[in-house]
Amino acid sequence: MTLPVADNHPVGRLGRSRAIQKAKQTLVAMNILHLSTRIGPLKFYLIGLIAGVGLLVGSMMVGVASFSVELEIETVQNERIQRTLDLGYLSQMNYGVWYLIFCPILLAVIAFAYDALKRAQQSYPSMLPSLERLGNMWLIAILGIAVLWFFVFKNIIVEWDDYKNLSLGWVQAKPLQDYRDEMDRTKLPIDLIAKGKKFDRFLLPGQERFIQREDIRSINILKIDPRLKVASLSSVLAFVVMTKLWVGLWEAIVIYFAILTLVWGLIGARNLDLAALKDSTGAFYHLSWVTRPAFYIFIVGLLVNLFCIFRYISNAVKGSYGKWDQYLSFLVFSPALFLIPTSVILSTIFNASDNEEQVYLSKRVLVVAALWFTSFAYVIYLVIGYINPRHQTIIVACFRPFVGTFKALFGF
Repeated sequence: MTLPVADNHPVGRLGRSRAIQKAKQTLVAMNILHLSTRIGPLKFYLIGLIAGVGLLVGSMMVGVASFSVELEIETVQNERIQRTLDLGYLSQMNYGVWYLIFCPILLAVIAFAYDALKRAQQSYPSMLPSLERLGNMWLIAILGIAVLWFFVFKNIIVEWDDYKNLSLGWVQAKPLQDYRDEMDRTKLPIDLIAKGKKFDRFLLPGQERFIQREDIRSINILKIDPRLKVASLSSVLAFVVMTKLWVGLWEAIVIYFAILTLVWGLIGARNLDLAALKDSTGAFYHLSWVTRPAFYIFIVGLLVNLFCIFRYISNAVKGSYGKWDQYLSFLVFSPALFLIPTSVILSTIFNASDNEEQVYLSKRVLVVAALWFTSFAYVIYLVIGYINPRHQTIIVACFRPFVGTFKALFGF
């Protein structure tokens, strides 16, 4: 007969300790986002490029790559505004263009940043943690798992409501094709409002104004591109799921990247060894170990801002901007949190140094930082203008020189 072991017995404590240790190891193994720390820039770029090309080919096979609709928006003020919207996957800047060109670059830059963090840790191992050490922390593993599941779930679940309630986008290609068949039979336009479809305010490019949703009486589809030929409903749904999986994955990678860089920087700021950072003359402090990762992180932020601009341009013109998932996606701004430990490190060295010739930020870092800040300000300008156009005037006054440049650059 086996006697029970008391909880405070050494054997019992050893068993619990092993169980806890095994649970932590399991969490670390489940954190697949940490694999991104081991992928080099070229491999990461190729992964992003293969995904982008795969989605491009998939959109063509399914039949959602390129098509347009002509519609008329009738307001309660009896205005009739006709618009032609390109709704295909390839014509949406936050899909075709982003995933084929910019997303692979984003992943490569993240890999360059990881490499910079590894090199810095090798130079100052007593001051900085390795990425392997951070990846083996069970709390970070939990955060990585939660981030991945949240963003994948968020990007897929939102389409369940959008597919049923929206009608302007490549995701709605099959319903639009059905509307075209109905229009061919009845010879009448389709009123999307009467069909129960939901829209937010419509942006009118070039007119500097929105059509508010409470002012919309009807949205009539006048013509649907005859090139729209969807293979089947199931193929469209499968393509939507695959696309949204990739959206959730790259967003999760950016968030996890932000978590690692923030923790890495905070540990470095806490264990800052001023004596070890001095050069052979003792007059200057080595700072490339923190400014080099900051350079790549600013580029990550710049690319993320570019995506947010693309998404706004693509969705505001078809009345589908401002949904909860789009606002949650602003969490991809989080790599900017690396500014916190960077500021602490640089200010500490500034207070400790009497050398007026000490350089804290190189010209290339300052240029990229300025571009990141400008693009971030423009994103805020767009979002605030969408939420309340009257509040946008405050930012216009502050950033008027930049607004014209971005509008010309993006054809807005």
